[in-house]
Amino acid sequence: MSNDPHITTRAPGQFSWVMAHYMLALSEAAYTRATIVSPKTKAQALVDILPAAGGDNPRITVALKGSSSAADFIQDAKFDRRQPDWASPLDPIEIHEGFFEDIDSIDVDLAATVVKALNANPGADIYVTGHSLGGALAVLGAYILQREGLPIRAVYTFGQPRVGNSFWAAAYAALLGDRTFRVVNENDIVARSPGAVLGYRHSINEIFLPYDGGWCVNPSGWSKAISDAMGLWGRLPR
Repeated sequence: MSNDPHITTRAPGQFSWVMAHYMLALSEAAYTRATIVSPKTKAQALVDILPAAGGDNPRITVALKGSSSAADFIQDAKFDRRQPDWASPLDPIEIHEGFFEDIDSIDVDLAATVVKALNANPGADIYVTGHSLGGALAVLGAYILQREGLPIRAVYTFGQPRVGNSFWAAAYAALLGDRTFRVVNENDIVARSPGAVLGYRHSINEIFLPYDGGWCVNPSGWSKAISDAMGLWGRLPR
């Protein structure tokens, strides 16, 4: 990928296309073989363990499932924001109500499962990933796990919607921004919602895939708008 003429900016930190493809495969697997299921909201997660090999540390990957059922779409539609339980009363952080309810319904099981996996695989690296709704839950889950003392190696999301307000975006960037990579296709409406006009904001490290191939990092709104328009034009029937 390093010789691709479309690359306009070097990706930050430890971003890897090899790891991105691996995380995407696990994000897809979360739809069919989840190991944690919330009886309340139907949120689901897959905790996958890759044993040590070739000198690498063991790898624990938490993959959150995206939208695939009526229950998921109901949660997606809860656009009101709420303060999370772990924030102080004066903390201005606000998070999408449906996303918070989802992660809140599985976070205890998630942390317990990761701790058990770590005990069985000392020195393992923890990765978190998810597609669409699963991407939103991935950043929330990673944030909670990191705050609870479980060190996150990296977070990869795909088509992730916005999760909270600007204070949430800033708090997330301060804790995990250097280890989080948000992969977004041009013309992906999910990644543009909930809308900025509703007070929602993304955090940093967007890996944007424009209409003409290649990728770029943290592009401006104008450049994404042009790419989206050109991609849409290219799909119109001739």
